[in-house]
Amino acid sequence: DLARVIVYMIENGIVDNFNVAPDYVYSIEEMTKIGMESCGKGDLEIIYDNTKPDGQYRKTVSSNKMISTLGEFLFTPLRDGIRDTYEVAQKRY
Repeated sequence: DLARVIVYMIENGIVDNFNVAPDYVYSIEEMTKIGMESCGKGDLEIIYDNTKPDGQYRKTVSSNKMISTLGEFLFTPLRDGIRDTYEVAQKRY
């Protein structure tokens, strides 16, 4: 998604800064499960270290400025992006 935005900006002479991020937030656990499933590793066990803090401070980002600059933008679903990246990496290594 970031590469697509950069190419669009270069091709259209746009010089600006904004967040390139969807407006939804995943928990670390959700991202872990999506990543494991996307790579065909959904049967692995997640081991939690209960001696560490539970969770993280959240900083919500907005893509409103990006949308107002570029127009509608469809973000790649996290599951698809991880799967595609994993498949390319498997072919290369």
